[in-house]
Amino acid sequence: MKTITQLILSLLILCSTLQAQVAPNNEQILRATIDSSSKYYYPSIHYRYMLGDTTLTIDDYYYLYYGYAYQDSYNPLEAIPAETAILAVLERSVDLDSIGAEILLKQCKEVMKADPFSPKNINFMTYAYTVLGDEVNAKISADRFNKVIKTIENSGTGLREKNPFHLLWASHAVDFVASKDLLVGKRRIMSRTVEHVALLEKFGDIKGYYFDFGRMYWKRPDNVEPKKKSRNWQFNGLNL
Repeated sequence: MKTITQLILSLLILCSTLQAQVAPNNEQILRATIDSSSKYYYPSIHYRYMLGDTTLTIDDYYYLYYGYAYQDSYNPLEAIPAETAILAVLERSVDLDSIGAEILLKQCKEVMKADPFSPKNINFMTYAYTVLGDEVNAKISADRFNKVIKTIENSGTGLREKNPFHLLWASHAVDFVASKDLLVGKRRIMSRTVEHVALLEKFGDIKGYYFDFGRMYWKRPDNVEPKKKSRNWQFNGLNL
């Protein structure tokens, strides 16, 4: 039989979990991250994150991850060329040597400039550092990965359209599912901002998760200009 103390602790843990699974408060995040006197002032916590500060808490990551949507460098609709380069490195050899690991790490750092919180990219960095025998940075990357996944997990239950997980990039949905050792099945648009990602196989009673991608459409890419009709033949957007 549980003691009163154990029951109180159980209730506190339950309440903490329930409180954590709440949609991000965009107004609060914006206020906190633009206030230079706030401990969540974005330039400061982002600098600590990029430096590899493992003392950053899940609370810090809440402002880090969702606060990035307000930064000029957030361009989720633009392609990241280094991601293609990473795939090329891994296609050449799954088991990397130190030279391959250095090349992989270089491309991962390029990706991180555009998407600092890509779970897949952070995971590749952990792998590269491990191959290189750099235990310190491998642990830093693992810490980043776990806290980014936990931050997404805290943003909702993901089990209902009205309580989805909130993401900054569409690719983070697949990364999140993969972090649970699950495979993605069919994807279905539910509303203007919410998508349902089915699992290839049920996870207990869970058939899939709901994700909110609304932040991706807050601003259009800077390099997109209205297209003018051309009478010339074109290939991949280039005039022949």
